[in-house]
Amino acid sequence: MNIAYIIYPAAVINGKSNGVRSQALIWKRGLEELGNKVVLINLWDNYEWQLFDVIHIFGKGLWLEEFIPYLKKHNP
Repeated sequence: MNIAYIIYPAAVINGKSNGVRSQALIWKRGLEELGNKVVLINLWDNYEWQLFDVIHIFGKGLWLEEFIPYLKKHNP
């Protein structure tokens, strides 16, 4: 399975002490041990969204109002 992890911007600012970020990394390691590929999304990069089986968004915020419809166009 090809999985994308997207984390909300404030988690990146807060660094290693953020619980959501830490939990996502623990899940990533577990999923990879089971043979899955987990990509930590860098929003500065370009991705072929249709290639992901799962797009998991950690967090919430107004930025999702535009981002989720964009993703849905590329990967329903």
